[in-house]
Amino acid sequence: MFNPPEGIARCVSVTGNAGSSAQNYAIVGYDIYGAIMHETIAFAGGATTKFGQKAFKYILSATPSATDGGHTNSLGWGDTFGINLRSDKWEFMNEFFAGSFATSSSGWLAALANTAAPSTATTADVRGTVQIGANGNGGTPAAPLNTSPNGTTNRIMFAMTIPLLANISGTPINPVPLYGVAQF
Repeated sequence: MFNPPEGIARCVSVTGNAGSSAQNYAIVGYDIYGAIMHETIAFAGGATTKFGQKAFKYILSATPSATDGGHTNSLGWGDTFGINLRSDKWEFMNEFFAGSFATSSSGWLAALANTAAPSTATTADVRGTVQIGANGNGGTPAAPLNTSPNGTTNRIMFAMTIPLLANISGTPINPVPLYGVAQF
């Protein structure tokens, strides 16, 4: 059903320099299943970094709301990773990072909570995310999730038990219990 090595999705970051102006960035891309998604990141300006909260697999475009007078801002990836299925409760998650299992929900953000409300350009990820390290929307998570991934010693693995109700109520005509609401 799913190839985990191909399913890595991360949040987007916008970084400016001292003269950068405050503006919104319209990010358009795709999630791990190929669904188009949009996010608006409100960049505060200056030599700061702002992290988005949605997990993108591919970026199609990133458009600033204004011309920035010759100052260059850059896009990058943060330490927030997307979860491949809808994650409503941390107790169903197993997060393994840098040789240890996480023992608290620090860094975990649930899927977009209200399934009756649509996703928007400023809402959280429709399936949920886990922040590893300080480079994300939340604060630095508790150990062992307090170091940026490096692909060697700091590898990450998420496993989730699918809740029985989501498993039996998720169907091809009602995928929301398993995959979350539709992307914006």
